[in-house]
Amino acid sequence: MKKVKKVKESLGKSSRKSPAVKFPPSVGKDLLFKTSSFFNESASCSKAAVVLLGIPMDYTASNIPGSRFAPKRIRELPYTFQSSSPVGADCIDGKFCDLGDIVLPWGNIDKSLKFIDEVVKGPISAGKKIVGIGGDHLVTLPIVECYAEKYKDLAVVQFDAHTDLRDEWSSENTSHARLLRRACEVISEGNKGGKGNLYQFAIRAGSKEEDGLAERDRH
Repeated sequence: MKKVKKVKESLGKSSRKSPAVKFPPSVGKDLLFKTSSFFNESASCSKAAVVLLGIPMDYTASNIPGSRFAPKRIRELPYTFQSSSPVGADCIDGKFCDLGDIVLPWGNIDKSLKFIDEVVKGPISAGKKIVGIGGDHLVTLPIVECYAEKYKDLAVVQFDAHTDLRDEWSSENTSHARLLRRACEVISEGNKGGKGNLYQFAIRAGSKEEDGLAERDRH
């Protein structure tokens, strides 16, 4: 518990030092939990160009759950890696900060998306690049929404086997299978009613509804 307390105090201090990065009062006290860092992070949040964030939410997964464990596992793997390569410079020589994992209310989708929004809004407003580790696909939505507020010409690039353009999934309209449809709506609004800058690659399967939508709005 002492380690967690120190992390919370540290997060609070870093947000006060730099007025450019502002978090809501709850962030750093209630919404973030940190036990280890990816590659031993190289900068504070205020000085970092890239912010790493774990988002352990997988309760809209329709097949096999378990991606909520990915943030912890991905942080463990780099301890076996070497950071430099004969073909180039050190692969992690840029400044980045690992904020830890967002503490999410298990099973509450709407509240979880709200918590994600609260955490990412400050760094994005300050011009930071967010690297989010999910989690099912839906965790991306509040990040796209926050970026769309700042960058009106935002483009989204997706590499996936499925389009995730469904209007609903199992009578639920807040789902991983609807992520890119909602993201497309968000970036379309930012582009004054245009079809949006959505680019999808490696798609191998989808519903007829999704195929029709993709064909209609093809770039």
